[in-house]
Amino acid sequence: MPEKEINSLDTDERETLSRGVGNQRSALLKTILLTGLLVGTLDGAAAVASFLLHTGGNPTRIFVYIASGVFGRDAFTAGNSMLWWGLVFHYFIATSWTALFFLMHQRYEFLSKSRVWNGIGYGFAIWLVMNLVVLPLSNVPALRRDPARVVEGVVILIVMVGLPVSFISSKYYRRTNVKNRQ
Repeated sequence: MPEKEINSLDTDERETLSRGVGNQRSALLKTILLTGLLVGTLDGAAAVASFLLHTGGNPTRIFVYIASGVFGRDAFTAGNSMLWWGLVFHYFIATSWTALFFLMHQRYEFLSKSRVWNGIGYGFAIWLVMNLVVLPLSNVPALRRDPARVVEGVVILIVMVGLPVSFISSKYYRRTNVKNRQ
């Protein structure tokens, strides 16, 4: 609503409009947080399954590895607290990627066109940014890039993060009929 129209409203009408915007923001935040929790859980479960399948080792090492991005090699000898830090970082990252997609979806019209292709593209983009930018800049020890594991990692991010985020954000914006694209 243009500022001139808002200024012409009486106090009660402004409060009602303000509450509506507040409720809309609250619903958006709740949807982003729940979607981040969902995709973080799906991605984490897929990572655990993959780790067990390939190594048979203790899957808590996945989250200790994530914690090593901040704490470095000390994370591997620091005890159980690193498992919890890794989980916190994992869900923070998943929720951040979720929030980014939701915000882009609201702003860019093309993201409402094809949920499947957008999910595939977003999952691939997440893999690229995480593996070619974020991980090299962090303190994690370098891992060998086996081509089959790279493909597996990309597919996991597409199926467990990209597609769910794309479908849920599309449903959210259709349901709320938000047209705030700029």
